[in-house]
Amino acid sequence: MQKASENLRRANVALSNELVSDFKATLSAEEDRKLEQLQQQVAGARGESSSLQSRLVQFSTEQELLRGQLHYFESNLASIEDRLATLGGTSSSSSPQLRELASIDEEIRLIEERINLLDATSDKAVVERKSLEDKLAMIRGKLASATRVQQDEKDKIERSHNQRTLLLRKKDDASSKIRKLGIVPPDVERYSSYSMGKLMHLLRGAQEEMKKFAHVNKKAVDQYTSLVETRNELAQQKKELQQELRSILDLIKHLDERKDEAIQRTYKQVQYNFEKVFEELVHAEGASAELQLVRNTDRTASDPYSAVRVQVNFGVGNAVSELNQLSGGQKSLVALGLIFAIQRCDPAPFYLFDEIDAALDAEYRTAVANVIRKQSESCQFITATFKLEMLEAADSVLGIFFNNKVSRIQPISREEGQGLLKRAAMDERKRGREGEEAN
Repeated sequence: MQKASENLRRANVALSNELVSDFKATLSAEEDRKLEQLQQQVAGARGESSSLQSRLVQFSTEQELLRGQLHYFESNLASIEDRLATLGGTSSSSSPQLRELASIDEEIRLIEERINLLDATSDKAVVERKSLEDKLAMIRGKLASATRVQQDEKDKIERSHNQRTLLLRKKDDASSKIRKLGIVPPDVERYSSYSMGKLMHLLRGAQEEMKKFAHVNKKAVDQYTSLVETRNELAQQKKELQQELRSILDLIKHLDERKDEAIQRTYKQVQYNFEKVFEELVHAEGASAELQLVRNTDRTASDPYSAVRVQVNFGVGNAVSELNQLSGGQKSLVALGLIFAIQRCDPAPFYLFDEIDAALDAEYRTAVANVIRKQSESCQFITATFKLEMLEAADSVLGIFFNNKVSRIQPISREEGQGLLKRAAMDERKRGREGEEAN
């Protein structure tokens, strides 16, 4: 196994050395220069051939035009000669025609000379074009040969790239095998000089020795490593959770402190207003009211207070009493005083009271009406009542009428309201007397 590991390492090193070596093209600098010259010659020959072709077309066109003119003049010459023959050779009468004939002969001569010149130039251009075409064919042959050489070099480079890819794959395979072998023992060099036969003999001996440990869990080390990693991860998670728990507990403590501060602040405000309102409701000397927070006896409870104790004194000569010791009217008065005290701390825009003065004495009804009148500057109160004292402090009065099982509400004057309440009180007393007589 150690010999195989060493061989793999050597192969890996060889592959790495081969991979880091640069790829080089086999064309020399002189061959590259000749190839570039051939490509330039081909481009120049193509340009000259195109120029000669244009000149040939131009010469051919000019020849055709001159031949057309020559044909025209020859036709005119024949016509003039016929006319001269008809006139009979008279010099006086044919002088203009003779001059015209001479002019045409001169033009025909010039055209023939021009045609001959063009024929010679055209023949020369044809010869030059043929020479250029032969030269172009030769250059094209050289270029094709150079292109084949270049393509061969490209093929070689591509094969080299493919070989490099194959070598990379072999290197990866060798690296993978080395990793699978695990940590190489430090005394591996001691076996590097052993022959393959001796190494195989040692390998078989080691395998026989390993069979004695077949019952041992071969994955114990891996399992231990995995469990240690899991333990470390869980320990880290525990540490993070403990930090988060401390943060949450600190936040809860801070919020509890703020809650306690808010409770104390609100309690003091309500206590102060409750004392003032109670003094406005009960005008007797020595009248007082107090709110007391009752601490929670259960230490496991989340709230430090379990209740609020109310203690009032309705004047000199009266004992301090709690709610359960008061009469119904006194309880109503204390409850209204607490409501008005809270309203002064945190006013609501609207209040609806239904016969809150039903159980109150006349003096307390007047006091309650005055407190409502005072606090109505910042909010609205709507109160249903059967007592006259509320009407005296009201800004407006609404009457409720019931007819044919239908209730109807409409604005009425304070005097009309007082009359309705008085009639209702008389009817109530009358029904009370009738009930007593019936009993």
